[in-house]
Amino acid sequence: GVVADAGTHHDAGTGGPDAGVVDSCDDIGADPCLSNLDCAYNEVCGELSEGAAIGCCVLGTRGQGQPGETCTRGADCEIGLCLERDDGALFCSGECEGDLNCPVTMKCDDVFGWCLPRRTDEPLEGCWQLSLDQCFENENCPPDGRCENMGTAENEVFCCTRGARGTKGVGEACASELECEYGRCLGGLCSAACDFNTDPCPEATMYCDTIRERCEPL
Repeated sequence: GVVADAGTHHDAGTGGPDAGVVDSCDDIGADPCLSNLDCAYNEVCGELSEGAAIGCCVLGTRGQGQPGETCTRGADCEIGLCLERDDGALFCSGECEGDLNCPVTMKCDDVFGWCLPRRTDEPLEGCWQLSLDQCFENENCPPDGRCENMGTAENEVFCCTRGARGTKGVGEACASELECEYGRCLGGLCSAACDFNTDPCPEATMYCDTIRERCEPL
């Protein structure tokens, strides 16, 4: 548990006589806390006992670890929270109001306002989780990039990645969007952009979907 110096809020080791193991924050006249955010600027949230949910605000130096950085204990982190992922890896948390306040490997807990590690098997929701830009076709990406499905066949997430673009034209057989010049493989055929005025879609196998503005298989 927390071992304080007698008559102070200091952790043991500051030079004063130890008061012994503390069972409650009231024993040392300290405020209870969940993280360093609950304490004064010159205090840290020290654990009452290993794994305890509630700690006590005691004088101490805060860690430097930022959200998403690896840690071994709460004292390593600026906020005082070192959280475990489902695979056992430990990461510093941080204060948040939404997922955008957290690194891509974490998400915001709406109840506590902390960044939590994402599960290793959590489905991909968007390109922002990979620090990539969303796209619908190759032309949405930089010249040295391409539009690639970073998700699954059931959960498609198209993002701009670096790499050579495909060379197959509209209507040619494909197994992946990476084979196609346009950057989309639909129903085993390379697609292309189209509209009311320009329709490059091969009549025998594809038609122009004027809502999506691309060639779709018949």
